[in-house]
Amino acid sequence: MTKQYNKLRQKRKIAVYNAYYDIDLANKARSWSNERILKELGVTIPKGTPTKRKKPSAQTIKQKQKELENYRYGVLVGLDYKNAFRLKRYAKPKLESSSEYYKQKKVSVKDFNIPANRSKRIDLWIEWSKNENLPPDVSKMARQLNRNTKIEHGKRVLDINDHYGFAVLFYMFVDDRSQESVQRTLKPDEWDSRRVVYMG
Repeated sequence: MTKQYNKLRQKRKIAVYNAYYDIDLANKARSWSNERILKELGVTIPKGTPTKRKKPSAQTIKQKQKELENYRYGVLVGLDYKNAFRLKRYAKPKLESSSEYYKQKKVSVKDFNIPANRSKRIDLWIEWSKNENLPPDVSKMARQLNRNTKIEHGKRVLDINDHYGFAVLFYMFVDDRSQESVQRTLKPDEWDSRRVVYMG
């Protein structure tokens, strides 16, 4: 790696850390693009020399973790990063009722309190699926996604229970990604409702 790239990685790491005081997330995000960090975390990478890491109090860390949870909530239900960013400091009742979008497409923060360990997220989803007990708002969101998805060249129309919508929600949850990010890599099979095409 070049010296310039190492500096950029360090700048990203510090910017994300100073935003949420989560060192694991900061280490993960340093290899992301600036655009991805902005969209998925609501953090703008500053120009010039990166600022030093801050030393927050325990209360500040707790507050920032809540802001991150709120931001991810907004991204998860399809808000763009600007609107999700505006909701970062809202209390839960205001967060859930702050816009018509939330009223139409509400997802429970409790249901999407994402475990830090990816394998635990997979295990939780498997448990939901085996018991046919996906959180109701998650199922509703997946079905709505199927309704809103068009197949350009296929011979069929998506059914609300197609695998596509549920596959998108699965990768959003398991990989902690935005809906937009997942949809860039998945598309519904044109012929089989039980298949999803991975585009890489």
